[in-house]
Amino acid sequence: MSSSISSSDIAGSRGFLRLFIGMVACLLLGIMALFLALDPYATGRLTPFDRPVMYDTGPRMAHASRIRDHAFDAAIIGNSTIQLLSPDRLNVSTGRRFVQLSVPGTGPKEHVAVIEHLLWRRGNGLKTLVLGLGYAWCDPLRAVVTANPFPFWLYDTNPFTYASGLFRMDTLEALPRRIRLLMGREKQSRKDGYWDYELIPEGYQKFATRDLKVPELSTPAGPQKSAARTLESLLVSLPRELQVILVHPPVFSPDPPQMSLQGRAAMAACKAEIVEAIARRPGTQLLDAWIDDENTRTRTLFFDHDHYRSGMAKIVESRIADLIANRR
Repeated sequence: MSSSISSSDIAGSRGFLRLFIGMVACLLLGIMALFLALDPYATGRLTPFDRPVMYDTGPRMAHASRIRDHAFDAAIIGNSTIQLLSPDRLNVSTGRRFVQLSVPGTGPKEHVAVIEHLLWRRGNGLKTLVLGLGYAWCDPLRAVVTANPFPFWLYDTNPFTYASGLFRMDTLEALPRRIRLLMGREKQSRKDGYWDYELIPEGYQKFATRDLKVPELSTPAGPQKSAARTLESLLVSLPRELQVILVHPPVFSPDPPQMSLQGRAAMAACKAEIVEAIARRPGTQLLDAWIDDENTRTRTLFFDHDHYRSGMAKIVESRIADLIANRR
């Protein structure tokens, strides 16, 4: 007994395959169009819904929405070591309108991405930029790697990179909340991006009773290049009229006996590189709170070695206000 496949059967199979592929392609295009139109992360890009909506999904995602809010003319960028600086207090003392754009667990690469996106979206609307420097900026490894996942695609100025990054399962999960927010059925997070970790029991409070340990800088194989070197190209790219304040955040007992000689030398070299980078952009101000004084030796002002409490944050804010006032 023999059988054969007729040409009509082959043509029918090919037609079905083309139909199936076409349906899948239309479905994917429809999903992408839905993502772009509803704009789950409220970036205002490629969407008719331009109203800024803030999210409680975490600062990594929410700051892409805050950045485009023209209610602010000053920004704080860094990681958790500058997170406690309060926009409200700085607004009162400086006359500026601050937004807090710090992201815990980030370093130079992430900070540069946020700054570039901020300038791209805001143009000349920004008056003051405060950038927190710390261990992350002095660690050779952080010059080339990131310690935690970060949505660089969300801050990329290329629309194709942004659109391709948007096509992910997380976006699908974010859509229902976006719709509820647009309909006014869900509360928005703070527009200025501030959250006080002193008030969160499960947050940095866990550091309150532990010993203060001094982190050491990494020592990778091969030529060591501090991440502070990236400052030079960043600073020269910033608008001349933009006030830039670089902050070495305070740390508890900044010159402890348990820090190795290698660690001391690395930190000194990093600070020297930062000074060199600043020289390339006249007018850039440096606030060095990473010093040994009565405040940085006061245990009650710190959670751990490099996370401080609101009392220390107010001291740093006061010094920032002085720098802003002196530039006018």
